[in-house]
Amino acid sequence: MSKADKTSKKEDQSKKQDQAKKQAQLAKKQAQKAKQRATQGKRIRKTRVHFQNRFHREKPLALERAPKFTRHTRQLKPLIKFDPHSIIKNPLLTEKDMKKMEDENTMVFIVDTRATKPQIKKAFEKLHEKSKVRSVNTLNTFNGVKKAYIRLAGDQDALALANAIGVL
Repeated sequence: MSKADKTSKKEDQSKKQDQAKKQAQLAKKQAQKAKQRATQGKRIRKTRVHFQNRFHREKPLALERAPKFTRHTRQLKPLIKFDPHSIIKNPLLTEKDMKKMEDENTMVFIVDTRATKPQIKKAFEKLHEKSKVRSVNTLNTFNGVKKAYIRLAGDQDALALANAIGVL
């Protein structure tokens, strides 16, 4: 064996020893880290607490809704039976209504909330056969009542009809 062969063998052995030492050191470090994790647990970062003056007003109490009348026409149920007495309930006689009777030939009635203008017109003409209706205006009040302003044709008098009904 020559000298060169011996030196190369020694170098190979020393390289293998170095690699073995490095692997042993690496394994030792990994074992230490695993031990540290097992004993300490995970580190949790806490968020910073901000202490600032922010005064928030309490939200008001939201009660469940109880509507007096339906808001959408698709919720309305059609009147199943056409009865003039169920559509037109009673006449209204306030000072304002009396003035309307005298000046504009218009009578005011409380009607069913689900009744439409054509139904009101038809019911009024059926109840009072001699009278002819020119137009019908409706008004939904805030207390859930529907008013109908029924304007009579030009040749008929609202005051005379009111006397005939027995309102005046």
